[in-house]
Amino acid sequence: MEIVPRLLLEGRTLLSRPHNRRSIKRLVSGIADEYERVYLADEDGISRNKPQLDLAQVVCDELPTIYEGGVRAGSNIIDVLMTGADRAAVGSATIISLEDLRGAFK
Repeated sequence: MEIVPRLLLEGRTLLSRPHNRRSIKRLVSGIADEYERVYLADEDGISRNKPQLDLAQVVCDELPTIYEGGVRAGSNIIDVLMTGADRAAVGSATIISLEDLRGAFK
């Protein structure tokens, strides 16, 4: 069994305090010493449809990431994967249409 830590990204805050790109990179580098991958939950993307793709990319550049950015449509999956995420987590509460979601895989 693998333990995957969950990082919460909300309002330019990661782990309950504001970070810039450089400090996020340092923080994630330390996590990479302990874990093989992380689960990144982007609350701004999930609840407000405003994912922080730039900060997610910093995390994804440092270690394999499962990124939940509030995917609502097929084009959002492409955006999430363009950050460098290994996987896009898709929650059923945010999906607009399953048919549109299928379009991302064609």
